[in-house]
Amino acid sequence: MFKHIAGSFDLDIQEALKELRKHDYREKIIQENLKYVKFQISLSTTPDILIIQSINAIEDLDRTINLLSKRYREWYGYFLPELSEKIQDHEIFIRRSLEDKNELIKELNIDISMGKDFDQKHIDAMNLFARHIIELFDQRADLKEYLELIMQEQCPNLFAVAGSLIV
Repeated sequence: MFKHIAGSFDLDIQEALKELRKHDYREKIIQENLKYVKFQISLSTTPDILIIQSINAIEDLDRTINLLSKRYREWYGYFLPELSEKIQDHEIFIRRSLEDKNELIKELNIDISMGKDFDQKHIDAMNLFARHIIELFDQRADLKEYLELIMQEQCPNLFAVAGSLIV
């Protein structure tokens, strides 16, 4: 009797497999499987991944800002080299470099600058480059603010001890 039941069960499985091999069922299985996989992938995106991505983006911005700031310092050094000597911080230097050269010379107590007087088109090009670097500084500040917010929400104890930029 057991063989008869098992044989019947085996026959049912064979018939079910034949049905599942049909094109309609196969497409339904594939579509449902895709939905399930997409759902599982969406669950894998957790707040810690957002924290990691934010930190990595800030580090990338730091490297980029540093590289471009050095380039700008060298370029601006032909115009007013004394400013670069007086101000070490890149962000402050770049923001101040957008000010009028004569006012900076007075403020820094420089009798005669070693820098060359450029045509306005050259000054405009330098200023445009400086403004782009400033935008990167501002973007970095915005990202740091966002990182602090999600760190306070997701791991307040770690944030209180270590801060937002753990490198």
